[in-house]
Amino acid sequence: MNRIDPHRHQSTGAKIEGGAHPHTAHPRRHAAFSVFCGRRRVGAERHIWGEGVDAMMEYVTVLVLGDIGRSPRMQYHAMSLARQAGLNVALVGYAGSEPSTDLTACPNVTLYVLPQWGWRPRSRLLFLAALPFRIAFQCTVLLLTLLVRVPRPRYILVQNPPAIPSLIIAKVVALLQSASLIVDWHNFGYSILAMRLGRSHPLVTISYWYERLLGRMSDDNFCVTRAMQQELRNVWSIDARVLHDRPPRRFRRLSLPEIHNFFRELQEAGALVGLDDWRPSDLKREETLITEVVDGDIQYRKDRPAIIISSTSYTADEDFGILLDAAVAYDREASDNAARLLFVITGKGPLKQFYADAIAKLSLKRTRFLQLWMAADDYPKMLGCADLGVSLHTSSSGLDLPMKVVDMFGCGLPVCAVGFPCLDELLQHDHNGMVFGSSEELKTQLQGLFHNFPSNTARLGTLRSNVASFTSIRWDDCWRENALPCFANARRTSKWPALGLGAAFFVVVLLVSFLYRFGK
Repeated sequence: MNRIDPHRHQSTGAKIEGGAHPHTAHPRRHAAFSVFCGRRRVGAERHIWGEGVDAMMEYVTVLVLGDIGRSPRMQYHAMSLARQAGLNVALVGYAGSEPSTDLTACPNVTLYVLPQWGWRPRSRLLFLAALPFRIAFQCTVLLLTLLVRVPRPRYILVQNPPAIPSLIIAKVVALLQSASLIVDWHNFGYSILAMRLGRSHPLVTISYWYERLLGRMSDDNFCVTRAMQQELRNVWSIDARVLHDRPPRRFRRLSLPEIHNFFRELQEAGALVGLDDWRPSDLKREETLITEVVDGDIQYRKDRPAIIISSTSYTADEDFGILLDAAVAYDREASDNAARLLFVITGKGPLKQFYADAIAKLSLKRTRFLQLWMAADDYPKMLGCADLGVSLHTSSSGLDLPMKVVDMFGCGLPVCAVGFPCLDELLQHDHNGMVFGSSEELKTQLQGLFHNFPSNTARLGTLRSNVASFTSIRWDDCWRENALPCFANARRTSKWPALGLGAAFFVVVLLVSFLYRFGK
């Protein structure tokens, strides 16, 4: 697993504060210590931020109660706040996956790494028993970080979910520091909890009302779909601006020479395991599984396999078994001349090893699976090489959209996606992709799209051309139009003064009491 390495980042890029391991000590240790003790002053920032950065710029805190490297939307927010809004950004979250180099190269962004609650019980009983202690730990860590370590912000932008305890802590800190609280609604936290505990569980009911009450205490809101905007407005009495996910400009279709070079790198790194019988016995060093060099020109191989990519978190809301069953059915029905399909699966999660073991037991002839965990900067390259994307995301609320489809569209990829409400805000069946509801439907779509591949790619080409219109609007454009005015106009003083502070502490006490009662 890649981890944030403070030794890589000097004054030319994003800074790291509060590393979780002894080796995170570095030349700025005294500055980091003064931050922890709350003695860091904006006017003394120039030696940390680097020359050319206005040390008196205002701050915004971007709070992610999750792995920063696996939170691309919040990384994009941080970069846009720094570059377009001209703010110093404190990005607060957990270490884990490596964030993008675009973020780490941004000079006025500092990463504040939170200590993590280490115990993750698998059983439901232990999960409930540990929940009050986990929340108490997170509350303490967040309060110390936001009130002591992080410079006082003008705005606090918090990702939701998770709602507990992010929303309540962010609200308390916003009130104490006279900052504007802005919530970015990616989904609803209670709906995710309901997937584990069931909709009728008391904790789910508590979570729903907690999220609804605290959401209404925000000063401004973003959300990811028009359907979510309507839900927030009509049911929750919250006005939110729709800020659709859009890919940054580094997500693009690679040129053929770039595809050739990237696959050479994969081959030389030994990443293409289990594909020896698909490689020609006379494969030259300068050739790859899908490209060859003819008279000095790079060309696709006439017998190349189709590259189908899917990114999954290997969790309950993404049924990887659908893709696995579809591939097995395709392989079973495929003739000796049928297109070969290479399924490249990126991501990690609790069920990854389970499916890896299941794949290892299969005997496949015209299909293969390649499970990879890719660096943040290699993932767009892999998408830029592929022929088709597959999304297995199903929304717990039915109101959010899979960001992986946005990334795939950014690279010009048509996508086959599991259908659910509001998906048509992003993907339209038979226009820029295809929608399926079962492994049988997905198998049929694969057979149709890759009939006589690679000599016949007409249907794929039509879908790809329709994807092109989506790529004309990128994240920077969307953020400038929909989000920048929010930070230009947000109030310095919260609209929920003393009453809000009292209500916030009341909710904390009520929440912990209920968690203790039902967690037994």
